[in-house]
Amino acid sequence: MSRRIFILALGLLVLAAGCSSKTNSKVSGTPAANAPTINIGSANFSESKILAEIYAQGLQAKGFKVTKKLNIGAREVYFPALENGQINFFPEYIGSTLNFLTKQQDAAKPDANATYSALTTELKKHDLTAFTMASAADQDGVVVNQQTENAYHFTKVSDLKPQASKLIFGGPPECPTRIACLKGLETVYGIHFKDFKSLDAGGPLTIAALQSNGIQVGDVFTTDARIVADHFTVLQQDNPIVGAENVVPILASSVADAGGASLKSAVDAITAKLTTAGLTDLNKQVDIDKKDPSAVAKAWLQQNGLM
Repeated sequence: MSRRIFILALGLLVLAAGCSSKTNSKVSGTPAANAPTINIGSANFSESKILAEIYAQGLQAKGFKVTKKLNIGAREVYFPALENGQINFFPEYIGSTLNFLTKQQDAAKPDANATYSALTTELKKHDLTAFTMASAADQDGVVVNQQTENAYHFTKVSDLKPQASKLIFGGPPECPTRIACLKGLETVYGIHFKDFKSLDAGGPLTIAALQSNGIQVGDVFTTDARIVADHFTVLQQDNPIVGAENVVPILASSVADAGGASLKSAVDAITAKLTTAGLTDLNKQVDIDKKDPSAVAKAWLQQNGLM
């Protein structure tokens, strides 16, 4: 009788251990044997490439199969690639993505939760899924160089209007069609510049043009460490044309479903460590210190206990 009880108890212990192992696997984000390959893309600016590297290397460290397609270009190029399956994972920004999906109709609002909720609804129409958004956020900033600030003492975007006919604005090629960029400055503020120079997405061309005074006002991301280093000024948006821009991983719904709880757990663990100040520091390492985005991402993952 006692022997039978012992054997039964031993069997229950083995079963419990097996269940515990499976539970821990899900919590830790370990992939299932049939987990899908994650094909991660990035846009053509430093922060996007850094974020793509962070998620790619972080997921690889958890045992997921990952491929990368970096430096694709603007949202008008990479988002169709996300929709048609050429890539299936992209670190995005909630406001800009929502505006893109709603044809730049100023759908994004300053409230991050409201913007995220509207975004998830729109993504479903495209068979895409948003995982948890980060506290980290990066917006399009209307930035003036030091010469212009010394001359006019601008503090907010509306201050530009009386002087705009003397000033040249620079930004990415898609800027004239985006509500968060030149389109919003014209339609919301009634600001019309002397000229627009097509440059890049807050990259070296835009920064160099501001430094040389080839442009006086530019579209620069607010987490760009060169704003402080080059004594640029970000103007306050007294009538916001930019909504909340928290970082959010967007996946093909089929991949999110196939990856299940283990994939979401692994991705969310990375997202939870992202902060706005952290993004600024990561950008500094790449844009000012000239470090490789892959190496910067690896060091960040190690520092945060994710690798």
